[in-house]
Amino acid sequence: MGIRPCTATTTTPLGTVVTTSFSPVTNVFSITITPIFDLDVFCVNVPCAVTTFTSCTGNACGLCRAGQAVGVGAAPLFQPAGQTQTYTFTFSSAATFTAGTAVTDFTYNNGQFEPGVEIPCAPVCVM
Repeated sequence: MGIRPCTATTTTPLGTVVTTSFSPVTNVFSITITPIFDLDVFCVNVPCAVTTFTSCTGNACGLCRAGQAVGVGAAPLFQPAGQTQTYTFTFSSAATFTAGTAVTDFTYNNGQFEPGVEIPCAPVCVM
């Protein structure tokens, strides 16, 4: 990881498939999610997003706070189980990031909650 763009796919303990990509050159982060259950909320921990987030594309996307994560995500949304959706977040060009691992929380419509899932190829603030 580091300053080069990266892409990775991971599966959460419950079985949600998550593909992430981040480019520290363009400060664009993309997350594609295929949930195992109907998804209500996801939040990727990017603490500096409060001051660096500029825009996003995807249903109900924006800044978030959920469980252990404070950063970018989507809430409230209803993404049906098995349906793949992509969310793209753009951060300020003046901000400095590296590609690394971020904690992400997932909350499902059936009451299941996956806190602290580590996903690779996410934006990590450089201070």
